[in-house]
Amino acid sequence: MIESSNIHINSLQRVIFIITEECNNKCVHCYNSYLTRRKGFMSKEIFDVGLRKLLDQGVKSVCISGGEALLHPDIVYFIEQVKKHHLHLRLYTNGQCVTEKVCHALQGMDLSPVSVTLYSCNDNVHDSITQQKGSLQKTIAGIKMFSKYNIPVQISAPVTRLNAKGVRELFKYCKTDLNVVSFGPNPFISYSVNHDRTNSAVIPSVDDIIEFAKEYYSVAIEMGFNIIPHKETCDWRDYRPYDGAELTIQYDGTVVAGTLLSDLTLGRIQNDQLGEIWKNSHLLNKWRGIALEKSDKCSSCKFLALCQPNVGDNWVANNDMLSLDKHWCECNEAYYESLIDWSDGGKYLIEVNGRPGFVFDVNTITEQDGTKYAPAFFSKKIAALKYNMSDTECEEVARQNIIVKIN
Repeated sequence: MIESSNIHINSLQRVIFIITEECNNKCVHCYNSYLTRRKGFMSKEIFDVGLRKLLDQGVKSVCISGGEALLHPDIVYFIEQVKKHHLHLRLYTNGQCVTEKVCHALQGMDLSPVSVTLYSCNDNVHDSITQQKGSLQKTIAGIKMFSKYNIPVQISAPVTRLNAKGVRELFKYCKTDLNVVSFGPNPFISYSVNHDRTNSAVIPSVDDIIEFAKEYYSVAIEMGFNIIPHKETCDWRDYRPYDGAELTIQYDGTVVAGTLLSDLTLGRIQNDQLGEIWKNSHLLNKWRGIALEKSDKCSSCKFLALCQPNVGDNWVANNDMLSLDKHWCECNEAYYESLIDWSDGGKYLIEVNGRPGFVFDVNTITEQDGTKYAPAFFSKKIAALKYNMSDTECEEVARQNIIVKIN
């Protein structure tokens, strides 16, 4: 990857609060190892300053995470402040510390499904990853507590070498027993933020990625999520921001570009305005200037349109934001190849506002008033192969998070 002279600055759309690094798990793959993570909790004062400054910037979305966010003694206060200002909230947790007070605070607010980490429905596998005996049952109890209060839950399932072959059973369990709204396995585990690769032994191999993809998509089809091509005008839904539109505030007030870039300080929320950091940070502008298509390796990759610069992974792997990590690339290529194979020669193609695409998260189909919806992801490769679209046409609609009607 190289820097480009053309830098486009999006508006700041979301702020992530890392309210603590402390956690009740010791997950073997975690990029923030339990051996080196810092102790401490974000104060109410720092949270309130951060909230005020993001409101000044017109930010509408907040994420609360950790460590384990629900360990924080003031978690209910933080949730209530987000609610008071009518902000959208995304909460990340391992689900082991869910209380009725937390559930009451979450009710009636603009809330994405709470993201709960679950590795396996097998106690031995799950607890071997968390290194905490009984952690699976505590997490299941937390998910059921959320369900009791009608708090929607999505499962985040990081894929390691220890659980890569268990996605089929976990998927079925989540759908049939836990009543979650979506299931999101993540086969791309990041190296340690300490740059020492202490978690490399459990990061999935290319073969693990391929095995995972086969299991994931086959069980999706097996459970009836066969996507029928759809030719009507698609229905746009509420857009939620993602990479490239957010900043992270750590528990001590340090502002960083993301959790994997936690040792590259942009400023301090106590002293600096978010708007100044967002527009004028040298680091952020360097990030924005990355041009994948001008890298020899990237420009020749048939999956360029499905990929995007991951400066965090590059940084923790190579101490260089612009240096592609070989293993990360190989795993992505294997995953996307499996994804294209799964589409079965276009069997699952859909049209997205007149453009080609395919349903990317088949498990997150929802139904409303008799109409089914599913997230879709635009595929430049499919566009080029099936529709003979030019690069310019492809870029107009590439990487858009949208919801489409399906039959």
